[in-house]
Amino acid sequence: MTAKKALSLVPILLLASLVVGSSAYLTAKKMRPLSREEVAKIWIGLTEDEAYVVRLSLSPDGTGQAGYVYQDSEPKVERITSWNYSAPKIEIEMAGNYTFRKLEGKVIGTRMALKSSGQGWSSEVHLRLEEDLQGRWVRLKDAMRPTAPGDDRAEVRGSFDPGTGSPTPATRSSRPR
Repeated sequence: MTAKKALSLVPILLLASLVVGSSAYLTAKKMRPLSREEVAKIWIGLTEDEAYVVRLSLSPDGTGQAGYVYQDSEPKVERITSWNYSAPKIEIEMAGNYTFRKLEGKVIGTRMALKSSGQGWSSEVHLRLEEDLQGRWVRLKDAMRPTAPGDDRAEVRGSFDPGTGSPTPATRSSRPR
């Protein structure tokens, strides 16, 4: 094998060791299951086809609320009559709703994957803790604000009102060149 050929294998070997090392690290580092108190929070997500946006508010007493909206239709809010969690499994039952009457799934880290099914159909809902996503969304949204016309140093900054989903009044800040 020539030196040139051996050098061309270096990037491939580095990538292979990175992939093997990363998967070994991830396998060795298992996430601690959340406690019931940590699950009793607000979760947001989408169905697998992204047609429904879902928000669950799980109360520590085993009840709560489920809100969802199908594409551009009016949001619906249903009462969660009970939810049970035995890590990693979770079961949620709702009153009055025939689409998502019962949801079953798993909580893995700060992710929740639920499945609902009926005669001839099934749907999965993938959720995250709302508090975890809000901060990241605000930081990302702020980082992507357009600059003011004619001033490449001015940057419009604002924040996100979690209650309404609307931006709060923006302030102007400057960033170094």
